[in-house]
Amino acid sequence: MVKQSIDVIKGYLAWLTIQWKEQLDYPNLVLVLTGENEKVDDYALRYLDQIMDRRCAGQALVIVFDEEAAQKARLYQHRHAVRVKAISAQKMELIHKWHCLGRFYKNLIFTYVRTNKDNLLERFLNETEINEEDIVCLVFYNLRSVPIKSAGIHNV
Repeated sequence: MVKQSIDVIKGYLAWLTIQWKEQLDYPNLVLVLTGENEKVDDYALRYLDQIMDRRCAGQALVIVFDEEAAQKARLYQHRHAVRVKAISAQKMELIHKWHCLGRFYKNLIFTYVRTNKDNLLERFLNETEINEEDIVCLVFYNLRSVPIKSAGIHNV
């Protein structure tokens, strides 16, 4: 119990540091690409403009777990201002623990599909016809449907 409390406090302090350094304020969007499912992370980047429009976010910060993922995220073109920042996986997990406590920043989205015992997204992916694109658009982004045309085309 004490360790979980300390982790939540560390997560909050890590979040405050990022918020201060990156000058985040509401309604800026923060997307945390966790690396648990590469397709989910890809669709999250692809549909980033749609969720920014829906939440009236003028800017977004994409947080990734290493520099290789940051380089990949920078390949996407967006209509909005999007910055990419790499942080350690440990810091990402601490911020997630803090965020799960009360969802204090409404525009903070994590792409976890198997982290947490009550997260059934990986099971849905494996056992149903729900695909990664559906998960991103309907679960993470709460869009009303999967957009017909993909924005943020990946240039390779």
